[in-house]
Amino acid sequence: MCGRMSKTEPDHYPIIKFRIGGFQHRDDRVGWVKTPAFDRVGKALKADMTVANTTIGNDLNDNVPW
Repeated sequence: MCGRMSKTEPDHYPIIKFRIGGFQHRDDRVGWVKTPAFDRVGKALKADMTVANTTIGNDLNDNVPW
């Protein structure tokens, strides 16, 4: 998917979200096998040199009023 995007939209970078995927193994003793899965969730201009804030500090900075 990202390879196609680099050809069709060469002035953009893909934004990728990492998640856990998997499959049921045919041997029941093994069970569910986790695998990495990558979802393209958007795109960003290559000319935009702004660094995305990916720290969890902003997500955990909740102000509780009491």
